[in-house]
Amino acid sequence: CIAIAAATSKLMGLHLRQIAHAVSMAATAHNILKQVRSDHVTVWKALAAGQAGRDGVQAALLARAGIEGPSLPFLGTAGWCDFVAGKRFELGEMGGDNVSFLICESRIKTRPARALTISSILAAEKLARRFGGPDKVKRIVVATYQRAKLGTGPQHWVSDNRETADHSIRYCVAAALIDGVVTPHSFDETHLRNPQLRELMAKVEIVEDVAYTNAYKTQPQAHRSRVSIFTSQGECIEAEAGGDEDDLATPKA
Repeated sequence: CIAIAAATSKLMGLHLRQIAHAVSMAATAHNILKQVRSDHVTVWKALAAGQAGRDGVQAALLARAGIEGPSLPFLGTAGWCDFVAGKRFELGEMGGDNVSFLICESRIKTRPARALTISSILAAEKLARRFGGPDKVKRIVVATYQRAKLGTGPQHWVSDNRETADHSIRYCVAAALIDGVVTPHSFDETHLRNPQLRELMAKVEIVEDVAYTNAYKTQPQAHRSRVSIFTSQGECIEAEAGGDEDDLATPKA
């Protein structure tokens, strides 16, 4: 919201003092809590960024009209630093003048799901034609890095809406096995209520692979996962994903 307020103000040609007022209004009146993406996730997660953008534009419009924002929005006695960030901070070097902008380091998702699920999805898709159907599966083990394992909590077991389902490794792996590839349609009502998909979800176990955790901590970062399917006939088929050109952290030229 703050960044949108500043960018909109610059596009409008506002002078520095007006930009400061726009940023002040954005910072003091429009704070989005991370709760948007925590615990049980609703469709508001998909709308929150747009709401923040609208609020940022509105702050710039008000500044252009002559409205002044609160003084000392960050460092005041009831300001952003103490009551939102919980600490004082200093801005690092910004983009420009031979310094790359942060957007150049942005990651582009290859599947319409939470970033922490994607390596597991890609591994599961490799097994979709080989696993023989839900009734042939005894157990599915997803080995992944610690951050991804911790990112799937009890609230993701139910997965009764799109925003919860696309955060769930269990749901995404089951959908990948059934559909062959995860698309936006994998999260529609038909899939959310699919008894076969629910049956597969109940058979998924998520474990940490220390080697994958270490790879996630390195630079360049790697998002690795391995999906192992144990069949009722005593067979095991598995596939791995991550660390290659499909890795979430691989630069996209």
